[in-house]
Amino acid sequence: MQRIRCGRLRVIGNAAGKRRSRLRERDERRELSRDPLSFARHGYPGLPMNYLEIENLTKSFGTLPVLCDVSLSISKGELFALLGPSGGGKSTLLRIICGFERPDRGSVSIEGVSVEGITYVPPERRHIGYVPQESALFPHLTVAENIAYGLDRAARRSRKRVDELLGVVGLPAAYAQRSPQELSGGQQQRVALARALAPRPALIMLDEPFSALDTALRAEMRQTVATALEAERATAILVTHDQPEALSLGDRVAVLIHGKIAQVDTPRALYANPADAELASFVGEAVFLPGVAADGVVDCELGRLPLAGVDVPAGQVQAMIRPERIRVARPGTNGAVPAIAEQIAFFGHDANVDVRLHATGRRVRLRLSGGIFHISANRFCCLLRARSSPIRVTDCFHQASIFHSPLFQISLNNLSSNRSGQSILRMIFTPAGMALPCGL
Repeated sequence: MQRIRCGRLRVIGNAAGKRRSRLRERDERRELSRDPLSFARHGYPGLPMNYLEIENLTKSFGTLPVLCDVSLSISKGELFALLGPSGGGKSTLLRIICGFERPDRGSVSIEGVSVEGITYVPPERRHIGYVPQESALFPHLTVAENIAYGLDRAARRSRKRVDELLGVVGLPAAYAQRSPQELSGGQQQRVALARALAPRPALIMLDEPFSALDTALRAEMRQTVATALEAERATAILVTHDQPEALSLGDRVAVLIHGKIAQVDTPRALYANPADAELASFVGEAVFLPGVAADGVVDCELGRLPLAGVDVPAGQVQAMIRPERIRVARPGTNGAVPAIAEQIAFFGHDANVDVRLHATGRRVRLRLSGGIFHISANRFCCLLRARSSPIRVTDCFHQASIFHSPLFQISLNNLSSNRSGQSILRMIFTPAGMALPCGL
């Protein structure tokens, strides 16, 4: 009897265990239906480390293609900058990630959970924080109430998270009871950022958040946003058409042009090694000169340029030089190419100088420090020396990445005036220095 009873107890125990397992699975399915990203946030085993995976997204409005096979992968804790011109598809991609727009084809996964493609998760369940161009604060709520809007009831009552985020975004605790109308534009954007960070979302979307701010405040807000995101260990996407903004903030930068990803790289590599001439022109200014490649060098209007260790077939190519890689040097340099400065655009911290080459009449732009226009010519020549830096672009003849831009020295001959009294800077160009590895 005892043996049978034990057997019955064992069977009953096994049945109870199976029932508990079924109930647990049912509760997990219910939780997953309510909150698709809950398992991912709590470290569900087997999930990938990439917070955001975008695969082959395609979107058209009527017959107009907007996105063409866009694929991106963003890591946990990364501040990813999405850079592109107006009309390039940035806003459409952002809206698809948030769930406001449905793609024609492709998939989106957040923290390993499909939210677009295999399954569709509505925007309110994707746990994405959003900071728009305008702060879009609720005018009838205080600063504290705006920040706490996305929190649960207990968190709103405790105010601990609100006080914490006010410190993160650099606002005094006394601002908590102010209304949005009492804040400046920069302060309102700080509150909008704190509101987006409050519920600890899986992803933060920054939709050109600095476009409505003035230049000085924009620079201050960039640092504030970077510090706040790092303090919260947040994963974020910055959508912008401003190149300095993307290069200064992004851990990596993706350039979206004509609905296609042109290149994804670190800011330094993107600027130094653009994939093609169009990208080189978009990410900063560039001077393009026709030349002839042979035996590891390119002969162009500014002299002979050594290639940066790239095997290039002999023939016609196009060389690219960044304007800031052109510098003023002492007069009388051997092998000089004379040129005359025709226009100077002064911006304070630097100045663009447009010069015309005597031999061909081609116009070339260089960028110089703004302070050089207030010192003597000898001092001018001594201050503006620098080392060369290699760069690659796609040439328009061979369709191959080949180029290197050594530093050019401009020799100041004299400073005279034209008939209208405008100063004319007479200079000589010559290449200086050997090819150096990227990043030196």
